[in-house]
Amino acid sequence: MGVIGFLWRGLPAYVWVGLAYAIIIAGAPSPRVMSLEQYLAEPQFVLPLLNNGTFLVSLNTMFVIAAFVAIWIEVMRATSVTTRAGNDGLSIAATFIAILVFVGAESFGTLAFMVVPLAGLGDLLLDRLVGQAVARRDFAIN
Repeated sequence: MGVIGFLWRGLPAYVWVGLAYAIIIAGAPSPRVMSLEQYLAEPQFVLPLLNNGTFLVSLNTMFVIAAFVAIWIEVMRATSVTTRAGNDGLSIAATFIAILVFVGAESFGTLAFMVVPLAGLGDLLLDRLVGQAVARRDFAIN
C-alpha cells in the first residue's frame, strides 16, 4: 500500500469533509461582499417535495450530509472483519486538530465546519463502542 492508499484508507472520512470545506471557503467572496455564514447558507439549488413545497439546499446542508456519510463510512470500517484501517491514532489527531481549528480560526468557526469535529467525536465514540461489541462477540462474552 503506497502513500495514496494509506491516505485514502488511513485518514478518517470526515477529514475529507474538512478539506472540502477549506477548498470551498478559499473561493468564498470577500467579507465586504457577504459574511461567510451568509455565503454558506445561500441556496445552491432547490429540491421539489411531494407536498408541493421545496427544500433549499445550501452548502451548510451539503456539509451536514457529508458528515453523516463520513460517519457511516467510519462505522463500516469499524465493523469490517476483513480489513483494518488502523486509523485510531489518526482519528484522535484529526479530531483534536479539527476542534482547535474550529475554535481558533475565524473562517472555520461556522456551522458548516462544526460538523467535522462533531463527526470526529462521534467516530471516536463509535470506535470504542463498536470495538467493545466486536470483542465481546469474538470472545463470546455476554
